[in-house]
Amino acid sequence: MRNILRRPTNPGAILRELYLKPRGIKQAEFHAAIELSAKQLSLIINGHAPITPEVAVKIGRALGTSAELWLNLQRGVDVYDAEEKLKRWKPSHSYAAFTLHA
Repeated sequence: MRNILRRPTNPGAILRELYLKPRGIKQAEFHAAIELSAKQLSLIINGHAPITPEVAVKIGRALGTSAELWLNLQRGVDVYDAEEKLKRWKPSHSYAAFTLHA
């Protein structure tokens, strides 16, 4: 379990604040450029939908970044959310103490 004090910024907010706004790119222009519906881009930007691998590739190619950047940002949010959801969950048995011998 990680000790993260706050939820990571969703990748859509990073897309909007660090890539689109500084470059003067409007959402309507960008969604058309990456062949994504306006609704889907809005959901991503507002943190209501995840960035999928396919969308990550499109965003990366359009902005000159890597798909991995967008997927890693999404992964951080996903893992945080899972940790929060399962905060009190424990396995019925732990195998962490077992070691493998060659």
